[in-house]
This record gives sequence, C-alpha cells and structure tokens, in this order.
Amino acid sequence: MKKTLLEHWIADKVGRRTGDLTGNDIGTYQLEQLRATIEYVMDHSPFYRKRLRGFSATDLGTINDLAFLPFTTPQDIRTHGPQFLCVSQSEIERVVTLLLPVASELPRRVYSLARIWNSPSISFITVCPLSSNLGKRC
Repeated sequence: MKKTLLEHWIADKVGRRTGDLTGNDIGTYQLEQLRATIEYVMDHSPFYRKRLRGFSATDLGTINDLAFLPFTTPQDIRTHGPQFLCVSQSEIERVVTLLLPVASELPRRVYSLARIWNSPSISFITVCPLSSNLGKRC
C-alpha cells in the first residue's frame, strides 16, 4: 500500500524509514519528546521548577506515568502567569489579549517569541488567563 505524505513526515520526524514505522516507534518518540519538554520547563520555568521539585523526567517510563504528575489548574495560571514563561520577558516579541465569547471565561493573554513569527517551526507560546482588570499583567 502506498504511504501518505503524513506517514513519510512522521517517519522522518521519529527517525525511521516509512516502511519500518510502528506504533511503538511513535510512542517511544512521544515519550522522548515529553521527557525533553519536562526537562526544559524544569530548567527554564520558575513555576514548573517548583511544582515538579523531586521529579525527574526519567521517572516517566511510559505515557501512563503522566498520571503521577501534578495538574496545572486555571487558578495556577491566573496566580502565577509570568512564572510559566521559559524565556526572559525581554525575549517576548508579541503579547495578545484574547477576549473569549463565553462570558464566564476570563480573557487570555498569549505571549509569543519573535522566532515563532520568523520561522516555519513553532517555538513557545504561553497562554495566561487575565484577571478581570485588563490593565494588569498576568
């Protein structure tokens, strides 16, 4: 059977030939990327450095081990918004406030880096719900 462009892209992403790609390969790749993300946020985000204290990315043996990680709640984001950032605020190129159509939802602030807008690959975006006062920083 002919492979789709998506299958070729996935195989390239996980470092396999298209014909050799298995569900296990994809799961292994996802787990490696998850570990790398956890290491990154533990190294760069004050919030996650504190929240994940005592945890190591290598503690994730399977995707099922995600159940042992603490949840991040909307209240955490409202209370500790800038502490989620993994870069200096001087690196932030664009901050956008999104007003949501649901009246019970608070507006969201999206922080993005210049490299997102200048590169075909997405870098890091942080979304923070704002307090009811739009003049405040989250």
